[in-house]
Amino acid sequence: HGDGDGVKGYSERNMSNDYTWVTQNSLNYNFKIADIHRFDLTGVFEHQKFQNETLYGYGENFPADGLTNISSAGANDDSSSSFTDWLNTSYLGMFNYSLSNRLVLDATIRREGSSRFARGKRFGTFWSVGAAYNLHRDIFTDTFNLLRVRGSYGLTGNSGVGINAYQALLSYDADYDGNGAAYPSVFGNPDLTWEKNNTFDVGLEFEALNRRLSGSVAYFDKKTFDLLQNVPLSRTTGFASQAQNVGEVRNSGIEAMLGYDIIKTNDITWNLSANIATLANEVTKLALDGNGNPINPSAGSSYKNTEVGQPIGYWFMPTWAGVNVDTGRPEWFINGVDGDKTSDINAAARYNQGTSIPKYTGGVSTALNIKNVFLNANLYFAGGHKVYEQYAQFYMRTNNFTLATYNGVEELLERWQKPGDVTDVPKLSFVNDNFHATSSRHLYDGTFARLKDITVGYNLPSTVTDYLGIDGLSFSVRGTNLYTWVKDKDMKLDPETQAAGYTTLTTPPVKSVIFGVNLKF
Repeated sequence: HGDGDGVKGYSERNMSNDYTWVTQNSLNYNFKIADIHRFDLTGVFEHQKFQNETLYGYGENFPADGLTNISSAGANDDSSSSFTDWLNTSYLGMFNYSLSNRLVLDATIRREGSSRFARGKRFGTFWSVGAAYNLHRDIFTDTFNLLRVRGSYGLTGNSGVGINAYQALLSYDADYDGNGAAYPSVFGNPDLTWEKNNTFDVGLEFEALNRRLSGSVAYFDKKTFDLLQNVPLSRTTGFASQAQNVGEVRNSGIEAMLGYDIIKTNDITWNLSANIATLANEVTKLALDGNGNPINPSAGSSYKNTEVGQPIGYWFMPTWAGVNVDTGRPEWFINGVDGDKTSDINAAARYNQGTSIPKYTGGVSTALNIKNVFLNANLYFAGGHKVYEQYAQFYMRTNNFTLATYNGVEELLERWQKPGDVTDVPKLSFVNDNFHATSSRHLYDGTFARLKDITVGYNLPSTVTDYLGIDGLSFSVRGTNLYTWVKDKDMKLDPETQAAGYTTLTTPPVKSVIFGVNLKF
């Protein structure tokens, strides 16, 4: 039955086993000198080994109903298996020093090796140094419960690359005239090594008004270099790309948090807090081709572009200019910005339309307790970025794709019908006018705010729970994703996307109301 009907039944089996062994040993020594100097030294050794084994079998054409073993199949037997493994070893040393609980210094050094790289390139040395000073111990002692300034700088590594990317490999999953065959599958790169991050961080933390007011602000600057990327190769090599350590990206921004206990009594407490983070992303270096020109990792994309001085993978497409009021045909700006228009999208220049990476994110939360009644709420927001509704090409076409084959959206009823009509939907026609083609027509402001959850509940008094012989009993009602505000009202799908910035046809966050009872005993 179903899709097995045409092959007289099929059966498949897949088994996968993952094994992970982790060994960790640590040694710690701490001591004090004159009760004002505190030292803490730690050494750690860690070894991790991973293995994955898979076994797959398939068969078709079963002689009778009810048979499921692949050995009973009469045709198209197929099987495969695989084995992968990797090792990771690291040596870590940590040092911490505290002076009269005022000045704190710490340092770490880590020597880490990964089997994902060739011999001689497997180990990297990473480190960090940091300091903090509790200013409230010496100044503003009557104003602040806590006033701390801190800073850190360090180097970290990333080994996120294919397990055998450094090796020149042959694959044997082909056949030639019924005989087994091999072919080159990985170009290899014996110089492949760790991707690295230099991170600088400086911040201020405070608590005041008997700890009713608290907050922090910090600035970070992270430079990622020797990026692990698949760099395009000349087809004369027989390979499409090679894993290399190339390029640099910089991320910087500010993170801030502020919280305040608006009411703080024995019977009522009400706290309100908010946080925000900004992010500026910039490509500072790209791989070079044989002529010394930067290689665009977004080359071939009709949506994005990457170049030095711009955010990675920024939107790069023709600019929508509307519908011609006389002809009803779609139009785009010829120079990509303004001025003269064309109905031939191929004659319209592509232009920088902004980034898919939010320039700011944040949240607001509140917690209210009135004796045994409590209310908690959390709101999340993001903005300063663009979101592309990729699937508009399926439901916003003005040709036979939606008129005869698929179903279009209601907005198509607002299409141009006669000269003088002012609308954003071109005339319907079986001729392909490329209205659905990639352009800023389907690129929207991604700014949104979402009420993630709100909970109202009641805790039974201790006098009642003691009488019942239990430790606690509470009742609650929780609503999730009850409201979403979207700045661009033309965007139809969920505005909360992945970093790539494309909306999807997956089920959006579900609005739900949950009633709960929590019993403790």
